[in-house]
Amino acid sequence: MKRPPSPRHLLAWHEWAVLGSGLALFGILAGQQLHLPGPHYDEAIEVLPAVQLLLGQPVEAFRGAGIHFAGRLWPLMVMDYIGAVNTYLSIPFFALFGINVPAMRLLSLSYAAGALVFLYLLARELWGRAAGAIALGTLAASVSFVFWSRQGIFVTNVTSTILVASLWSGIRWWRTGRRRYALLTAFLWGLGLYAKFLFLWGILAAVGAGVLLYGDQIWRRRQELLHAWTPGRAAGLAGAFVVPLLPLIVFNLQTAGTFQTFLHNARTSYYGVNNLAFWNNLAERWKQFIVVLRGEHFWYLGETYADPFWPPALALSLALALVVMALRGRRAGIPWRRALFPYFMIALIIVQSCFTISALWFTHYALLLPLPALALAGGLSFSAQQAAPRWRGWMWALAGVLAAGLIVSDIQVDLRYHAILARSGGYHAHSDAVYRLAEVLEARAGGPVLAMDWGISAPVQFLTLGRVAPREAFGYERLEAPDEGFAERLRPYLTDPRVIYVFHPAGQDVYRGRAEAFNALVAEAGRQAAIVDVIYERSGRPAFVLLQVQ
Repeated sequence: MKRPPSPRHLLAWHEWAVLGSGLALFGILAGQQLHLPGPHYDEAIEVLPAVQLLLGQPVEAFRGAGIHFAGRLWPLMVMDYIGAVNTYLSIPFFALFGINVPAMRLLSLSYAAGALVFLYLLARELWGRAAGAIALGTLAASVSFVFWSRQGIFVTNVTSTILVASLWSGIRWWRTGRRRYALLTAFLWGLGLYAKFLFLWGILAAVGAGVLLYGDQIWRRRQELLHAWTPGRAAGLAGAFVVPLLPLIVFNLQTAGTFQTFLHNARTSYYGVNNLAFWNNLAERWKQFIVVLRGEHFWYLGETYADPFWPPALALSLALALVVMALRGRRAGIPWRRALFPYFMIALIIVQSCFTISALWFTHYALLLPLPALALAGGLSFSAQQAAPRWRGWMWALAGVLAAGLIVSDIQVDLRYHAILARSGGYHAHSDAVYRLAEVLEARAGGPVLAMDWGISAPVQFLTLGRVAPREAFGYERLEAPDEGFAERLRPYLTDPRVIYVFHPAGQDVYRGRAEAFNALVAEAGRQAAIVDVIYERSGRPAFVLLQVQ
């Protein structure tokens, strides 16, 4: 007697095999040489409080905001718009694997694995098992997904995991009407906002795409939806959304930091982006999206490579779906909406990303990385399912060949990046020269260390487990020149010959004008600055310059 088919939300044994194969492929591609490139500042700054909590050191909380409990300060945020999710989730990884760079990156790889699992479940829920396999395989090998997942804390890749999980739970709610899925979706949306505020792009894109594509259904079901949510149940939904946002709320009650940051950067961002120049920003963001699809933005790994097939493959998937929709007309039924949903979400996120409080950075698109794989799988699966019977087999064959070709092409690019990274060790803010800097500073310990530019302090402090804690003296107030308090911060140190000043070489500085202002202060004090060491990248280019005042 045959067993009844498994419910849609359970996995059959062969699906476990597919899912395991996708995760294994990703693990092989992403899990190599996890110590490279060197730890980026944004990675280190998020996990430093975790290190301090584990080692019993005084905790450095952003803006000094936190909750005092059990004799410790527990941070609320790591930046005004980034929550402490990575801080707390890194603690068990450090406890299990030691406080080191590979352990830190295993955390972000686990986020990526979660995104793959939920992407498979989501595509399977929408279009079936074949779509799930296509989405899983193409994302597992995707160049941007692989290398951003390796440094996932740098790009806050937990947001893409939360986004995919919330889409799956939201669709489960829409289909089943079970409130637990609605509560889970609300909780995930609140958690995503806390993890990084740009998750709002994902929420608005999901809602916007849903309204644009399903507006007529929402209207027909309005009475059902209203009756399903009594005031008490609606309050529960609001509560599920607010609970993960409580740290952000308390942080702003203590500092008002998030509100101030958004107000001060609403028109022109901290890095000079004009948020009113929408069309210019949109053109730039579209170019960036294509570059992210191709995976050719990892110059700091040593060279740039690209998979040129992703943009045309995605366009072909959409074109096939549109042709089938036109040919089938009303017979296509509801599935055409599901096929277009991820494309609408991508478009809406790109439009929203034209407005920023920071800069038009590639890294913002880590949020939407699973969506192209979902769109590709949806377009191909819809086209095959809705094609005339005599064409259906050919359409599935095309979908399989296209997906397999993308996976093979991406794997080749992934391996080329790994090969060049093994030789280069990474460039600039991602260089493994920071390992040697940490060793030199620890060997020279004996006096204060001042970081004279961004990107220096947090990685050194992390790598030395707090034994060397450079003080950031450059000042964050202005990018192009020192602030008015720069001289007052430096003068007390100029009389101490033990102090080590760490600069980036000329032309590689992020916060400009500090070296010139420092030299002027030294000359004013009648002293002389001498280079005591230079730390080089593997390429031979200087990465850090160490000075002392004699």
